[in-house]
Amino acid sequence: MAFKNLDEFKKMNQQKNKVFFETILAKKLNLTKTFYKKGTLLPMQDGLEPFVMILDGFVIQTAPDTVSGSKALTFLTKYEFTGLASLYNDFYFPNEYVALTDITVVHLTPQMITQNIADYPLFLYTNLQCEILVYSLNLVGTSLSGSERIIFTLVELAKQIPQENDSSQMLIPSFITQKTIASFSSVSRVYVTRVLTDLEKKGIIHRVEKKGIAIPNLEQLILLSPPHHEAIF
Repeated sequence: MAFKNLDEFKKMNQQKNKVFFETILAKKLNLTKTFYKKGTLLPMQDGLEPFVMILDGFVIQTAPDTVSGSKALTFLTKYEFTGLASLYNDFYFPNEYVALTDITVVHLTPQMITQNIADYPLFLYTNLQCEILVYSLNLVGTSLSGSERIIFTLVELAKQIPQENDSSQMLIPSFITQKTIASFSSVSRVYVTRVLTDLEKKGIIHRVEKKGIAIPNLEQLILLSPPHHEAIF
């Protein structure tokens, strides 16, 4: 299954999450809904990010870059979740969530979010994009080189996307966009570009019209990935 771009992915993702949420309602669980006014900072939950699904309105997720001092912004809207970094990132930099408009959210448990991801692993892509890629050169507490971190990320993304019969057409949505690269420090911008260009020259990846990254041979990429990468997250 390939996606032409991130917008197409998010649209499909939202539809899946809508079904997930309606299934929860069908079970008549007693879920708490909360209304927040525009500009409200969503409160932390047990020292972690809030675990909510947005039912109406827009939220800005601010991911702090503790190295360069810049911030990565992500816009979330109807049927999208918050709190994934708390679940899947051991080197946890708390994201902040601010209501861009008046919003209504429903509070979920981490178990509910985990179940949704288990049923539909592609949703994990959004978390990987927000919580890993922006910091691929800045992971704390690892001995991996910058190139190893980028390769690790490519491998993890590829694992989450089901392959079609022709695996050479497997397309990872374009996650290292100009906007993403702009959030890196100047040194990181040059480095990320160099690593991807090197992988492309070796035929390990192929950038498709700047819309995505195809991986003709995932096994070859895995061989370049550090053997201890499972310990990172």
